[in-house]
Amino acid sequence: MDAPNLTEMLLRGASAGLLLLLATVLMRSVGCCMASRLGALFALGTAAYTIQSSDFLGLTTGPVGWVLTFFALQCVTFFWWFTNAALNDDFEWQHWHWIPFVAISILTVLYLAAPQISAAAHTVAQLIMLGLALNVLWIALAERRNDLLEQRRRVRILFVIVVGLACLGTVLVELFVGEQQLPQWLNTLQALEIFIVSLAFSAFLLQPAAPLITPHAPPTSDNTPDISPADMYEMGKLEELMRAGFYTRDSLTIRDVAKAIDIPEHRLRRIINQQLGFRNFTAYLNSHRLSDAKSMLADPTRARRQITQIAFELGYGSITPFNRAFKAEQGMTPTEYRRMALSQQTQQASSTH
Repeated sequence: MDAPNLTEMLLRGASAGLLLLLATVLMRSVGCCMASRLGALFALGTAAYTIQSSDFLGLTTGPVGWVLTFFALQCVTFFWWFTNAALNDDFEWQHWHWIPFVAISILTVLYLAAPQISAAAHTVAQLIMLGLALNVLWIALAERRNDLLEQRRRVRILFVIVVGLACLGTVLVELFVGEQQLPQWLNTLQALEIFIVSLAFSAFLLQPAAPLITPHAPPTSDNTPDISPADMYEMGKLEELMRAGFYTRDSLTIRDVAKAIDIPEHRLRRIINQQLGFRNFTAYLNSHRLSDAKSMLADPTRARRQITQIAFELGYGSITPFNRAFKAEQGMTPTEYRRMALSQQTQQASSTH
């Protein structure tokens, strides 16, 4: 065996072993949060891809190769799931999250069992993975400014985007090369890329209080840091600004608030996160906006006002984020809440007469 082949095998073997160890550690903390479980799935999928994408190792797996191929082709799906759970504090598993998994599973069966259409099935599966990889990059960037966890904000750039770009590059290579054998230099380069990604993934997830898999713990009297006089003064300015209705401004950003109370943006993030217990700026705004929304929806004098108008008055750019935030907090839509609140008031009024 020549030096390039040996180097490739060593890199792939080290990556697979590291990823299997990482998956085992994450599975042990399965009760921690959904992100840790999905991270373990991604580690297993990447380990499977590491083996199956090797011209030499892939030939030694025998019947297990079918299982490895299935996990390898779901690798990007697993990473998409993990990114959603790790970066979105309001993430809840929905039935539609299964769609890419089911679609790629069906295409994998066709790829393995129907040689006459295997090329087409492989191409469609790669296009789905391409869309997922692009969505991962969008998720990492879209809410970065609203993220109040400084360590996680850095991770969005240093980790998620790096791994997302690696997934994107791998999918593009698979898409354009198809089932052709890769040149040895590209196999070795891919093995090195997987090894670097595996090291980064392990380093971020195995560190104490890993920012991507640490469950949210709201501040209590035991874990809330002492408030310094400077923080107390700045919190007072922030509360005064919110009482004046500043949160009803459309397209409001944390930079706007920091500028309004004349403090650095990073310090405002720390205050809202560590002292007030919010992990993202949108959740902080919603805490004020939804409180007003409940009062307005329960007000008989505003019973004919359209809910869309109320959403705009509270600073929402459209009705969709308002409905989503309201239902997440109250367990019902604004329309249902209004109907319930006004009905209760009518019943109380009737009972007093």
